[in-house]
Amino acid sequence: MDVDSLAVVVKAVAYAALLQGVGTALFVAIFASRLDAATPVVKRLGMVACAIGLAAALASYLLEAGRMTGELAGVMDQATHRRLAHLPLAAATSLRILGGTLVIFGLAWRAGEAIVLAVIGSVLVTGSFLLVGHSVTHEPRWLVVALLQWHLLVVAFWVGSIVPLILVARREAAVVSHKLVERFSALATVLVPAMAIAGLAMGWTLVGGRYSIRDPYTAALTGKVALLVVALALAALNRARLGPALREGSKPAVRRFSLSLIVEFVVLLGIVVLTATMTSLFSPPMAGAS
Repeated sequence: MDVDSLAVVVKAVAYAALLQGVGTALFVAIFASRLDAATPVVKRLGMVACAIGLAAALASYLLEAGRMTGELAGVMDQATHRRLAHLPLAAATSLRILGGTLVIFGLAWRAGEAIVLAVIGSVLVTGSFLLVGHSVTHEPRWLVVALLQWHLLVVAFWVGSIVPLILVARREAAVVSHKLVERFSALATVLVPAMAIAGLAMGWTLVGGRYSIRDPYTAALTGKVALLVVALALAALNRARLGPALREGSKPAVRRFSLSLIVEFVVLLGIVVLTATMTSLFSPPMAGAS
């Protein structure tokens, strides 16, 4: 595997794991008071995911040296690392490590107020993406930054809540899981469409009238939109039919709900992989490009 392909894989793992960890922290912050039996395992999920994400983020940073030299051996090149340390990626990686560490400590401490640390860490992790990538170079920067921060926080909450919801459905009493899923669905009904609108607005800001399906960046962006539509359809199904069925407390209802969430999670992971590919290999089309 060449260094670029390896970098995309590692970055995708970092993105997915960090989104899971951050999203789980936000899920706990919002719904912990409604949980009982599922709380410990949900918190462990967030801590483990964040730890994996931090390791992958560090590996992704080191691989950037290999990409700069064009070969994997460049990971060990000290001169390249000295140049890399002055680039925005170094600051972004440091912020992710700080934020991820706060998430882990916030989830690990038993004191209820410790979750505030996890929420602060979540904002830092998502904010680290504002220091690199296409949001840095496109105008109006304030609009792109605002859209991206909102987009990332809601995406993290959405992605990071799916596995916790499955754990809640399987471990909590029917009355608890049904009410929590109902509350989550009501919140997601407001947040997710707003997130999608922010993402589309950001995509238009980056691409604008230069859209062409033959351009790799816009083709990948189109794929993300298509997968998002599928994920939204699955989420609507959960809200309309599968979530309410949890009130029965039957094993078939839990299985159907869990299976739908697993499919939704896989679709969202596809979006994460496309994002890692876009940010690693492609750039938005330049003005005047055909």
